[in-house]
Amino acid sequence: MNDFHLIIQTPNELALRKAKAWKYEKEWRVVMATGDLTSGSRPLPRSPNKPRSEPGYFLNLQWDAIESIRFGALVDRKKRSAIQKILQAEERCHIQAIQMHLSVDKFALEEEFLQR
Repeated sequence: MNDFHLIIQTPNELALRKAKAWKYEKEWRVVMATGDLTSGSRPLPRSPNKPRSEPGYFLNLQWDAIESIRFGALVDRKKRSAIQKILQAEERCHIQAIQMHLSVDKFALEEEFLQR
């Protein structure tokens, strides 16, 4: 399965995907709810080696729950293109693709809304 776009089947797989090369990063994935997303949730499995202090849940995301995807400033263009192709399907065409860029004159990221 070397073809990146064939791997992603569900919104959860897209929202939670992280390259192994970035494993050392202690980043947070932010999924913000614009409505009640508690239905269909189930507790996160806990690893005995990595207990968590905060409660967490997997959400059974549907494509219509995703409004936008932001690509990092250093995203691989082939992977971005593969994800953009995924977004062209009818049930995903409402999702806005946004490319983030490093600002040239301040310590900030700037958004570029990508065309379909």
